[in-house]
Formats: sequence, C-alpha cells, structure tokens
Amino acid sequence: MRIQRNFWRKSVWVALALLCGACASVNRGKSPSEGTRAALDQAAAGRAALPRHSLREWRLEVDTGGFVQLILSSSGYYMLRHGYFYVDQAVGSDKTLMLSEVNIGKYVLRGSQVLMASPAKSTCVSRVGINSFVVMDAAGQALVMDEFATRNFVFDEFKGRKPIPFLKQNMGSLDGSSTLPVDERDPDGRFEAKLGCVQMRENGQIAFIPAGDPSNVVPAPGVAH
Repeated sequence: MRIQRNFWRKSVWVALALLCGACASVNRGKSPSEGTRAALDQAAAGRAALPRHSLREWRLEVDTGGFVQLILSSSGYYMLRHGYFYVDQAVGSDKTLMLSEVNIGKYVLRGSQVLMASPAKSTCVSRVGINSFVVMDAAGQALVMDEFATRNFVFDEFKGRKPIPFLKQNMGSLDGSSTLPVDERDPDGRFEAKLGCVQMRENGQIAFIPAGDPSNVVPAPGVAH
C-alpha cells in the first residue's frame, strides 16, 4: 500500500511539473504582436465592459505648426489625423485655424510594427480605396514613422524617421461604425477647425482642400517643409 501511495504521489508531482513547464513555455513563446494586442485589449472588465474598446493615443506637434494624432483601438481600427495650425493674417486678426485631414481604417500588428491599411472613411475622398499601407515601428511606448510618412503627415524640415510620443490611454468606442469629426469653431471667433484633404504639391508646398469644395484650395503660409 505504501509503495502504491508513493507511486501515485510521485505521479501527481510529475504531472504538475510538466503542466507548469508547458505554461511557462507558452508565456515565453508569446510574440511581440500578441503582447501589444493584449495591452491594447485591456480595459476594466474586458471587451464585455462598456465602453467596449480600449483606446491609446499618440500625438506629435512640431514648432512649424504641423501635427499628427494617431488613435489605436483594441477593436483593430485606427484614426489618423494630420494637418497644421496657422494664424490667419488675411482677416486682420490672430484667429488660429486648424486645417486637418482625418482617416479611419483597420490596422494589424506584426511583431513590433503597426500596419495601417488605406482608410475606409476619410475627409479626403481620394485616399479611400487606394492600395497602400502606412507602417510604424514600436520603440518603447513611442511609434516611429518612416521618412515617407513623416513627409506626408508632419510638415517640418527634417529627414529620416521621427518618433510619435505616446500620450495617453483612455476608454472609448472607436470601431467600424465610428463617424468622422465635424468642422467646429469657438463662440468668440478666435479658433476654427476645418476638415478636408491635406496634400503635398510637386513643388513641396502644402495645400488644403476643404471637404466638398475641391475648387477652394487654401495654401499653408508659414509652414515649412
């Protein structure tokens, strides 16, 4: 009897050791994309909680007025907003204009990279349906844009890659049914935000085309590139 008890006791310990070893190997084998996805997916009580999705925001602003804002949702959707601020001297005041473009689409994680597909919704109609990706690399908490992305999304005089600092994590519900933001202005007339299409011209100048009015092109004075 004692021999049988010892045998069963040893068998249980061996089984537990094998089980723990298997768990450890699974944890060690997690890919960077799985870790990132788990971080994006954590929110209160999980996906069943309301709001449903965990949002993380990265934002970069440069001295010349250019900016880029990237929001990633644990649901697999992104919102990318880029544009510029400038003071409208033409109206004889110091009113600040924010002219920007907003895109909403899907992204996937591949290792340390975030691949953003062409937008499904955009204030710039010409961007919808194009077959292209924007690729950003994770560097700690920051995301790094390549030179192509920086030249198109941040209007500044520089070359090479540029990091977008991590700003915050909050709760929200950005998904496929999300609507695009709308134009807005403050009551005292000192600030106005307009949405449309931010484009680079062949001469390197930046132009802004308001949504729904392709004939009205607003140049970008004072913004370097």
